[in-house]
Amino acid sequence: AAELQELTASASASSAGERARLQQERAVQQRALRENAAWSLAKSQGGAMLPMLFMSWMMGSSLSIYSIFITAYLMYNPISALLNVNGAFAHLAGADVSLVLPKALYVAQHCGALAFGVYKLNGMGLLPRDIDAAVALHVRAPAEWVAAASS
Repeated sequence: AAELQELTASASASSAGERARLQQERAVQQRALRENAAWSLAKSQGGAMLPMLFMSWMMGSSLSIYSIFITAYLMYNPISALLNVNGAFAHLAGADVSLVLPKALYVAQHCGALAFGVYKLNGMGLLPRDIDAAVALHVRAPAEWVAAASS
C-alpha cells in the first residue's frame, strides 16, 4: 500500500510538472502567434496601399475630377488609419507582447502614403506655393471701427 501511494504521488508530481511545462509552452506559442499577427497586420497595410499609390502615380498631375477623388481617397485612408492605430492593434494587445515596432511600421507606411498625397496635391497645383497665394489667404482686421450715433 505504501508503494502504491509513492507511485501515485510521484505520478501526480510528474503530471503536475508536465501540466506546468505544457502551460508554459502554450503561453510561448500564444505570444509568438500574437507577435506574428501584429507584424502581418502592419505589413498588410503596405501591400494594400501599393495599388492605390500606383494608380495615383499613373494618373499624372492633370487636374480632373477623377484625380481629385483618387487623391482625396489617398489622403483620407492614411489619416483615418493614423487616428485609429490603437484600435487596429487592440485585439493583439497583451502584457507579454510588445507592439511598438509593428505600430511604428504601420504609422510609417501611412505617413509615407500621406506624404505622397501631399506631393500629388502639390503637383496638381492645389497647394499654395507662392507668397502671393499665402498673402491672399490672410484676412486683415479693420483699422478702425465706425459707429452710427442715434438721434
